[in-house]
Amino acid sequence: MKKMRNLPISLVHLFINEDPKAVSKVYEQIKNLLFFVITTYVKNQEDAKDVFQETLLAIWKEKESCNPHTFVQWAVGIAKFQSYRLLKKKQNDFLPSEDMDSCGSEDSEPSLFNEIAPYLSADECSVLVFKFEFGMTIRDIGKVMGVPKSSVQDIYKKALEKTKRHLEKGETS
Repeated sequence: MKKMRNLPISLVHLFINEDPKAVSKVYEQIKNLLFFVITTYVKNQEDAKDVFQETLLAIWKEKESCNPHTFVQWAVGIAKFQSYRLLKKKQNDFLPSEDMDSCGSEDSEPSLFNEIAPYLSADECSVLVFKFEFGMTIRDIGKVMGVPKSSVQDIYKKALEKTKRHLEKGETS
């Protein structure tokens, strides 16, 4: 499959600023790619449609955090993450509820991740979620995010350093 080049930066900026024509144009240009990516992971068409909607919603909610120069890669990363999330959820649906970690439930106490997430970049958050929530290896995270293993290692190290600094700062205040 031919690699899709990135969208014009001016179009991405208009999308981020919620220009209706830009939103429509961006959607038209990335929808097939995103659906293809999703269906490579999620084989059930109904599930794939649900993941596609979740992906579009996540892109919309996080649009301010994207780098306009790498918008397409960023959107594809979100599609992969949403696909993996569904697969992990389906896997966990077969486990007894007492075996489930309550980390992500709405009624649980705030987690360490929720406390440090505002201090981390989107990539750092993604790597930590893939690593600790889904138990993925650095190599697998690289495949999902579409970046080399060494880049994931750097992001992971940076995220851990930021987390450590935040915890040390919190303990001293």
